[in-house]
Amino acid sequence: MDAARIEGFLLDLDGTLVDTESINLASTVAAIETLGLAGAAELCEALVGIDWPAYRQRLFDHYGEDFPLKDFGAAYFAHKARIMEHGLPLKEGVVPLLEAMRASGRPMAIATSSGRETAEEHLELGGIAHYFDAVATRDDVPLGKPDPALYLLAARHIDRHPGACLAIEDSIPGVAAAHAAGVPTLMVPDLRQPPEATRALCLDVLPSLVQVLELLRRQGVV
Repeated sequence: MDAARIEGFLLDLDGTLVDTESINLASTVAAIETLGLAGAAELCEALVGIDWPAYRQRLFDHYGEDFPLKDFGAAYFAHKARIMEHGLPLKEGVVPLLEAMRASGRPMAIATSSGRETAEEHLELGGIAHYFDAVATRDDVPLGKPDPALYLLAARHIDRHPGACLAIEDSIPGVAAAHAAGVPTLMVPDLRQPPEATRALCLDVLPSLVQVLELLRRQGVV
């Protein structure tokens, strides 16, 4: 990693900075079980890190075109709301990492598969919105991850070339999106460990954001 070449930071949100993927997974399983359907656990692994259109299509592919999407949505959001009454937890090491990135003077942007309303809610609930100069969401691009559009847009928002930024990702589609955009990437896996093909796209795969900060300090980035 060449510290002198890193001019900005592009970070995924859910599963990377805020611990929402486990909440989303639990809410999905609960909603499917509420509908009396089987196979929730094996399906849910394939839903990590993708946007809502792809998520919805996988539900239809798995359960058929008559899947009761409206009832599923109501059960999903009711379960999620009950969990989030207790707050939105941050991933380990988030605040020290963001503080160090901000102190480096480099601009920072979010590149998230969530819609804008959800992204802004999660940033506010997590208390980390003020660290970021821009937020690129699924509402802003024609295709979500693994398409590179989100990362290309996030880099434009901070007026940096994608190759001069550093991405932090937790998901396989997210790493694919950042790589396709030409953004060097560090991965901190959340619910799914990456296959070798995904690891090969990363500068490094680390167990937590604590180790990301340690690496960036060793390399003189922050």
